[in-house]
Amino acid sequence: MGTARRTGHQSEERRHTLMSTENEQGVLETWRLTPAYAPKVYIEPETWCDIHAAALVCPVEISLFCNRQVLPQNVLYVSCAHIFPQECSLNDTSTFKSSFRILIQELSRIGEEPADHKCWVHSHVWSKTYASATDMRAIETLKSIGRDGGPPWKFRGLWVSIVVNKFGQAFCRVDIAEPNYGWEHVPLSLGRKNASGTISPVRLTPFELHCMLLDRTPLIANRVKECVTIHPETPKEPKKP
Repeated sequence: MGTARRTGHQSEERRHTLMSTENEQGVLETWRLTPAYAPKVYIEPETWCDIHAAALVCPVEISLFCNRQVLPQNVLYVSCAHIFPQECSLNDTSTFKSSFRILIQELSRIGEEPADHKCWVHSHVWSKTYASATDMRAIETLKSIGRDGGPPWKFRGLWVSIVVNKFGQAFCRVDIAEPNYGWEHVPLSLGRKNASGTISPVRLTPFELHCMLLDRTPLIANRVKECVTIHPETPKEPKKP
């Protein structure tokens, strides 16, 4: 599925010795960044279907946040997609304009910890999946908040960004605020977290994945209808490429 490509400005010598940690809700996460380090991202099959269902049923862009855990051997595990109230258009969502206030309020309302949701997912509707200039500005906004350590969101540890579209394509990127570092084109695989805290890869046929997607779409469609407000200047029917 390809190899993650590193971006950043750290010297080779420092990459050998750099250690990053985070401690949230009593959980200590530790990893070492070296020239050979490449993030491994696994996503729960149901979550994979949920984010693609959201992209399919929403006529414009949409953002979601997912739970992100760091497991042994630097494996990042993505699960539990959450759709929150937002205003969207063909090329933007209100995610970063609102500085996460809406998201934090919504997560707190349902008893979820905002700091656990370190995976940002959004759709490019009918466009290609990649980190656009707008996406990178959003990621840099997250990084600047993390470096300052201020509210409303602390960018700590490894963040995952996933871009999907209506064709079922996906692009994955991993970033860290301190140091300023990132990996793009990170392979994204299906997997489940075991009771032991390790990952078991999941292999589904296209038919099995399609059936799971169809089964979960009605619930996601209702959530999109509840949460997404389409910007009034957005054309009613986006043109396909």
